[in-house]
Amino acid sequence: MTRVMIAGSGHAGLGVATALLAAGVEVDVFTTHTTEELLAGQPRLTQLTFPTVHGLERKAGLDFWDQIAPVFSRIGFTVAPGGAERQSFTGRQDALGTAVDHRAKTANWLQEVERRGGRIRVQTVTGQALAWFASSGMYDLVVVATGDSDPHLAPLFPVRGGARADAVRAVVQAHFEGAPPGPDVQVVTTPFGEVFTYPVLTANGDPSFPEVYPATCVQIYARRGGRLDPGSEGIGAGRRAEHLQRLWDFAARALDTYTPDLAEWCAGADMVARSALLRHVRPVARRPVAVIGGTPVLGVGDAVLTVDPTSGQGANASTLAAATVAGAITERLGRGGPLADAAFLEGAYAAYWERHGRFTSLFSELVTDFWSGALPAHVPERFGRNFTDQAQADRMVVGWDDPSTLGWLLDP
Repeated sequence: MTRVMIAGSGHAGLGVATALLAAGVEVDVFTTHTTEELLAGQPRLTQLTFPTVHGLERKAGLDFWDQIAPVFSRIGFTVAPGGAERQSFTGRQDALGTAVDHRAKTANWLQEVERRGGRIRVQTVTGQALAWFASSGMYDLVVVATGDSDPHLAPLFPVRGGARADAVRAVVQAHFEGAPPGPDVQVVTTPFGEVFTYPVLTANGDPSFPEVYPATCVQIYARRGGRLDPGSEGIGAGRRAEHLQRLWDFAARALDTYTPDLAEWCAGADMVARSALLRHVRPVARRPVAVIGGTPVLGVGDAVLTVDPTSGQGANASTLAAATVAGAITERLGRGGPLADAAFLEGAYAAYWERHGRFTSLFSELVTDFWSGALPAHVPERFGRNFTDQAQADRMVVGWDDPSTLGWLLDP
């Protein structure tokens, strides 16, 4: 029987695992955390699940929160240069999206992989260990689906093009009880970063009594060195209570400058315990195949494509990549071809890149360049029509679900 090793237990790794298990493949998932540790662990970056990917999760039997998770369809977008001069539009998507606390989502998916017959190995995979697994003959294919910050495995995949230093984001996040007035999802873009507000099924992170319930996620995606960047006041990553208090004192001032209504709402709402974090994200695209120990190894998810969080495409990119490459692997098995073949693996990932990945990267560049003046002249002009043309505003919002539909905005 075909046997596949997957290093990593995020959206991409577990998405590949469940799809291959459904095709009768033996799967070993290597994870650094047990399900209990995930549920009771430190907060992770919350991500939107747009309608298309929400549908894929439902089809795969992984939408465990259908009856309790809040959903969204209306997305409001505001351009806030500072002061009173603001422009806004609201568009509606064709179907419902959602957001689930990353801890709860991956913990439950990990349990589901085991329930479906996958083997879970709680073990950190180093580069040396990966080389051994790849060359041992134990597996027909080795897949790397660790996060972008993994120091062991992500650097094994060469960077595709150059990584943009100006695209690095400092992400400040917390969940709050209740919901603010306005559209389901609210996005405010400023010269120094973006503010996202959206409904989430939060996890309380309590090891003695873990539970999930609807709340609101507030995120600041700050450009490095700008007024929204906590690093501008010397605030780095940390978990101590006094550090988090200082972080959110800063965040409150930043929100008050550009989103005063949201700042007022946050001040009157209760913050969910164990939901605050500060994380730095460096968008990068890497080659999807690396030869390790003489054997081609496939990379998926954040291991090879870390998107700008302001694109909202993090979970989308990982899940769509997982679904595409798992489909190619299943088809390959039906024809009897070997899996550890560099040309085949390159082609499997290229199918995802052509359908979604490259458009995600273009969308990320659009967000990064919006305030810099680096955009082609036609893009700001067309984008400006969203404020007066409701049909186009809806098209723009649908483009967040499927960036490949944004040709009308991006193409000359």
